[in-house]
Amino acid sequence: MDGMENVTRVVGDLLSLERLGTLFYVVSPSATTFKTLEEVPHYINEAIPWFMMSVVIEHFLGLLLLGRKPGRLADNLTSVGHATIYQSFK
Repeated sequence: MDGMENVTRVVGDLLSLERLGTLFYVVSPSATTFKTLEEVPHYINEAIPWFMMSVVIEHFLGLLLLGRKPGRLADNLTSVGHATIYQSFK
């Protein structure tokens, strides 16, 4: 597998619809029932790529629809980055 195929696979895994479902709690109970604590995935870490994308989309839609910046994109992304680091070390 060359580098581009690997990148495409990783991005596809990060932005799968299953991960989007974890952001909105739209997941099957049977898919989220586990026997041991070690089997439970890190749902917050799985939702982070979708959440970051929603912040960027919100910013650009605000520019298009309002004609002005709805907020500072750098501040929003920095806050998401801090939350990501915080959750990663839990």
